[in-house]
Amino acid sequence: MNAAQIWMKLGEEANWNNLVVLKQEVNKLSKMEQVIFYDHLLSNKKITELAAEYRISRRTLTRLKHDLLVKLRKMLVK
Repeated sequence: MNAAQIWMKLGEEANWNNLVVLKQEVNKLSKMEQVIFYDHLLSNKKITELAAEYRISRRTLTRLKHDLLVKLRKMLVK
């Protein structure tokens, strides 16, 4: 599930509780998870750009992105 699908799910359900939960949970994410969420998922910055900017391997960021998407899915299912 990518960022567009996450936001579409929010829109389809029209559930404000999900928005509140998501906002609260995003603040609890690690710095790199927040970078991935805001810069990559919402602002469409490429993983390779983030890897160069933060001097982290692309593979590590990809793994973090996958873990983040799993977390977000779980948040929205609650």
